[in-house]
Amino acid sequence: MEGKVKLPLLKKPPPLYNELLDPLGGQRSKTFRTQIRSYNAVFAMTSVGGKVDNRVNDGRGPYIFRLNGQTHHRIGTLLPNNGEDPQFAQLYFYDTENEVQHRMDAFSSSPVNKDLDPSIVDALVQMFNESNNLVKIFRMSRDRFIERDIHRLRLRLIGSQTTDGREYNLPTCSEIAAIIVGDIGVDNAYRDIIVELKGGLHRIKELHPSYMALHYPLLFPYGEDGFRLGILCRNIDEIDSATFTLFDKGAVKIISKTAKELAEMQEEILKLDENILPKEIQKIIGNEYLFQLHLDEYNLKSSFAASKMYLPESSTPVDGVHSVSPALLVVLLVSFLRFATFASSTTSSVDATAEAGTAFYKEAEALLNWKASLDNQNKSLLSSWVGDRPCNNWGGITCDDLELGVTRLNLSSFGLKDGNSLIGPIPASVGNLSNLFALQLQFNNLSGSIPPEVGKMRNLYALELDNNELSGPVPPEIGKMGNLSILDLEFNQLSGSIPREIGKLGNLTELYLSTNIISGSIPREVGMMRSLVQLDLASNLLIGPIPSSIGNLSELQLFYLWSNSLSGPIPEELGLLKHLLVLQLSSNRLTGPIPNSIGNLVELSDLRLFQNNLSGSIPTTIGNLTKLNTLSLFMNELSGSVPLEMNNLTNFITLELSFNNFTGPLPKRMCQAGALQRFGTIDNHFTGPIPESLKNCSSLVRVRLEGNQLTGNITEDFSIHPNLIYIDLSGNNLYGELSSQWGQCHSLTSLKISNNNISGRIPPELGEANMLHVLDLSSNHLMEHIPKELGRLKLLLELLLNDNKLSGNIPSEIGMLSDLTHFNLAVNNLSGLIAKELGQCTKLLFLNLSRNILHGSIPTDIGSLQSLQRLDVSQNLLVGKIPQQLGGMKMLETLNLSHNNLSGSIPYSFGESASLTSIDISYNELEGPIPNITAFRKAPIAALKNNKGLCSNVAGLKACPKMIPDPPSKRHNRFL
Repeated sequence: MEGKVKLPLLKKPPPLYNELLDPLGGQRSKTFRTQIRSYNAVFAMTSVGGKVDNRVNDGRGPYIFRLNGQTHHRIGTLLPNNGEDPQFAQLYFYDTENEVQHRMDAFSSSPVNKDLDPSIVDALVQMFNESNNLVKIFRMSRDRFIERDIHRLRLRLIGSQTTDGREYNLPTCSEIAAIIVGDIGVDNAYRDIIVELKGGLHRIKELHPSYMALHYPLLFPYGEDGFRLGILCRNIDEIDSATFTLFDKGAVKIISKTAKELAEMQEEILKLDENILPKEIQKIIGNEYLFQLHLDEYNLKSSFAASKMYLPESSTPVDGVHSVSPALLVVLLVSFLRFATFASSTTSSVDATAEAGTAFYKEAEALLNWKASLDNQNKSLLSSWVGDRPCNNWGGITCDDLELGVTRLNLSSFGLKDGNSLIGPIPASVGNLSNLFALQLQFNNLSGSIPPEVGKMRNLYALELDNNELSGPVPPEIGKMGNLSILDLEFNQLSGSIPREIGKLGNLTELYLSTNIISGSIPREVGMMRSLVQLDLASNLLIGPIPSSIGNLSELQLFYLWSNSLSGPIPEELGLLKHLLVLQLSSNRLTGPIPNSIGNLVELSDLRLFQNNLSGSIPTTIGNLTKLNTLSLFMNELSGSVPLEMNNLTNFITLELSFNNFTGPLPKRMCQAGALQRFGTIDNHFTGPIPESLKNCSSLVRVRLEGNQLTGNITEDFSIHPNLIYIDLSGNNLYGELSSQWGQCHSLTSLKISNNNISGRIPPELGEANMLHVLDLSSNHLMEHIPKELGRLKLLLELLLNDNKLSGNIPSEIGMLSDLTHFNLAVNNLSGLIAKELGQCTKLLFLNLSRNILHGSIPTDIGSLQSLQRLDVSQNLLVGKIPQQLGGMKMLETLNLSHNNLSGSIPYSFGESASLTSIDISYNELEGPIPNITAFRKAPIAALKNNKGLCSNVAGLKACPKMIPDPPSKRHNRFL
């Protein structure tokens, strides 16, 4: 074919298609082919819109579907509205861990759809995840939303692409879409699809390249382009034929006409109704589905003067239909789109291209100069940059609809081949890209300073240089970029102060300067950027006060100043920021009270003021912040009682009040909404009971209430908490018995209730809390025996039961705790022998069995604990010799064997103990010389006294008798 429009071959379909469309593929294939229309609906990202006329349905005849006006496609939001289930595109973004079930539920109302096979749905999910670029974009948006907790995320599906996604390789995700945080201008976005985070439905343009792929994912499995503007002809004036393909009763019919003839027969073409599909294909697709394809094709023609080639509801069968490739479905739909390409071509595109030649050359020169300045490895990353036409498939380049200039340069590591990163400086010549709309160089290893020439790019909307190694100051020329909406310079090594000229950026909506080494004060000119929605200056070296001019930023929603050295009070003017959602001023040197005006921020959901020097009480106006889910005030000097108005705040996820001087009772309704996950009040002076709302708060993850004066019956304060990981109630005045329900907290890793007045027994059900790493019940009044069921806690690292009234034997099952590092049973009434099975706890660092009534000898198995650092078995009834193996414990630092009835001499193996630093062997029946090592020689006499006959040249001990050699025939020594 010698036509002027090149129609590329279709890409081979994914392997799953061959399996599901194979007529000989068994029941699974039959199920899919029978329900293919329903399966497409399950994965469609857009819905059909139009005005349905039900006036004709008066109940006196069959149902009639009448659609007035023009049918169209609509796209919703990324998240479902409150109380609604996800559907269409939302299913690619929301709660994807349960995606298959959501998809089945979304279409379960139809009796036909109830027969869908979940395994096929799951297989199609995996196929689209791997092959469909549109699906990948939604998945990436989901990941960014989760990782960065973005509140104003939008997804922009770009309508003006540089290359044809059918003729060239499939475009990358960054070429067909952009993830937008905050507002977006209308320039260059007329045909773009903007998917909001929340809101309602809106109509999408029929001429968008992804118009068809969004609604028919089974026909466009790779998310490839349908019809798009800007498909070039070789020379419009010289066209002498146009070719399009029709299916007519099983034969391929090629109709070729000159351009003039086609124009003359336009009316005839519009009435053409001979284009048919094989019945088998129609049967697979379904008549209603074919009708929708016809409507979509008609809308495309209406939008862009294309020819009308519709797919009828019936046709004549084709011989050999079973040999038809699954890719034929794509051919049928794309054929009329390609014909529209020819019908839409005019000589105006040639003229526009000619006028752009000079601009292309200047842009190409600037870009090629940059490439030339790179080393060979970096040049290879830009191997597509050849010639003088940047818009001709240069990597990372995006041009506008008429290809009159480079509008976006995306060289982030995400967009480069093999994920490699650019190194070296940003060239000054980048300022010559005068038409640039977005400059995205993030996630590379670019170094050097930001060239002041960036100020020449007056059309720039987004400047994203984050996550590099850029240094030097932020150039004041930034202030000349009046159209700038996004400025992202975070995660670099920028220094100097924030330039005052930044206040001239009246259109800026997002400013990110965090995680640099920027110093000086925040200029008051920041308050002139009245369009700001997000302001992030966190993790720098900023000093001085927060300027009161911040109160002018009436559109501000996210404000981050954490981890600086800011001082002075929190300005009252912050209360003017009525749209503020997040305020994080933590880890500074702020002083004074929390201002009353904080109560004006009624939209606030996240307030973090921790690690400052704030004083005074919490203002009562905080009760106005009913949307607050995170409040972190820990490590300040706040005092007084928590105001009663805080009981209005029932949506907490995180409430941190630790390390202050608060008094009075805890807030009562903190878990009223059942969302509280983290609650901390460490080291305050809170009194009264634990709030009842915590008892059935199943959302709890971490609870830190230690170091207060809380009272109440612990038996009644808590129940089963399936998500609880960590709880510490130590250092309070709680009483009662431990509930067996703690054993049903199967996520619990740390349970600490030491230093209270708990009584009763240790419930054996605790052995069912098999995720426990730390169990600390020390310093209470627990009685009876240690349950052997604790031996089931195979992940236990610390078992602290000291200072209670426990009795009975040490259960041998403790030896099964192979990861145990700390074991303390001191100050109890334990009796019997020391369990030799303790020698199996080979990771033990600390073992304390002192102040019990244990008897028998020290098991030699204890000597196998080669990690042990501290061993204390003092004040028991132990007898026998000190095992030789104790002297070979290479990590042992502290040994206390005092107040027992041990006898014999100290084993010579202690003479080689280099780790031992402290010993106490007093009040035993030991005799003979002490080892000549520092731990014994420098031990106080109190650690050696009251033995039977220890000797040494150490002060306080009698000298050992001198040893005299025997005659040569003797091989041994003796004491005099």
